[in-house]
Amino acid sequence: QTASATQLPTLLYFDLEKGESALGISIVGMENEGCGGLGIFIQKIQPDSVAHSDGRLHEGDQILAVNGKLFESSVTQEQAVQVLLEAASVVTLIIAREPAPSFSPPQVSHTLPKNLCFLCEVLGLVVVVKAE
Repeated sequence: QTASATQLPTLLYFDLEKGESALGISIVGMENEGCGGLGIFIQKIQPDSVAHSDGRLHEGDQILAVNGKLFESSVTQEQAVQVLLEAASVVTLIIAREPAPSFSPPQVSHTLPKNLCFLCEVLGLVVVVKAE
């Protein structure tokens, strides 16, 4: 297996201002194929929500940390929901986004979320972005 065949997720780090509103995301605890254990993933982003309007969170993103609290492999979905509910008006998030394959057979490529296509430019790199 070559290094170019192994595609690392992109890490994003940013503050999201939600005010008194909820973020408007549904999360799910799923097995993380990359490192074993459970991960907390965004299952759905509600239309017209803070997360939808902001545009930086995508369905399928893994939430790694909220306001400095790491979501380790032992965290339950219920614990993650509690951390998100208790978050102040500004939420600091660290998320991981899986890259899209650079060469997909046509029968596979149509199943990929459209919002992952731009990651083809940064395949094989881990990019940490602090967005203001």
